[in-house]
Amino acid sequence: MLRMDEVNVVRYKALVEGQSIRRVAREMGMSRNTVRKYLKVSEPMRHEQGARARPVLEKVVPRIDQLLEEWSTRTTTRGVQ
Repeated sequence: MLRMDEVNVVRYKALVEGQSIRRVAREMGMSRNTVRKYLKVSEPMRHEQGARARPVLEKVVPRIDQLLEEWSTRTTTRGVQ
């Protein structure tokens, strides 16, 4: 995936300067298909990834909650006299 500044340069060279896709691709060192891809979209969009699955956490959360509940009623008096 290209950085935003690279996308802007590709779009400027092709749309404003009128350079061919082949020439832009050669100058930027990328595939012609990549140049076409970024010319097709009117504005570059950021793709957000969803939250990752956490299978281990899902299995231990009930036990952690149970332990916290048990420990919440305890008081610590060690060291205090």
